[in-house]
Amino acid sequence: MSKRIDKNSGANYGRPGFTIIEVVMVLAIAGLIFLMVFVALPSLQRSQRDATLKCQVSLILDAFDRCKTLNRGRCYTSSGVKALYYNKLVDSYITDQDSIADPSTREVTVYIGWSGDLIPGLTVGQIIFDSGGYCDGDGIKDYPPTNPKTNTTTAIAIRLENGSVYCASNDQR
Repeated sequence: MSKRIDKNSGANYGRPGFTIIEVVMVLAIAGLIFLMVFVALPSLQRSQRDATLKCQVSLILDAFDRCKTLNRGRCYTSSGVKALYYNKLVDSYITDQDSIADPSTREVTVYIGWSGDLIPGLTVGQIIFDSGGYCDGDGIKDYPPTNPKTNTTTAIAIRLENGSVYCASNDQR
């Protein structure tokens, strides 16, 4: 009498399933993917906020150009106080105040001064606004008072989250 041997008796050969090595490899790959996402996500968000800050500078420059167009080529306050001048631009020529809000705090971008010497002390979201100025590699420079561009140009510098300072001007030098 012969005994019949069942293929499935004894060891688990041929049964569906995963080995420990396969499970560990899948978990390791998934962990690497999650790690890459969590490392890359903050830098992507930072660059998006920097792009928003640069856009804000463009909006303020556009407001300055609209002010010039509506005021016979000149846009400044009679008092000469640049903070009032900046506030006039923001209040009168930027209809959507949220468009110039700091992307991190959602507060309207802060004016801190007009001198290029203030650039090293800028924090993220603060603006240096200089009518009669232009951007230079070192920051903002002023035209001499006798220069006709003094009342027709403006320069704006803002600190970006990546640590650099972005400067833009409507001066076509």
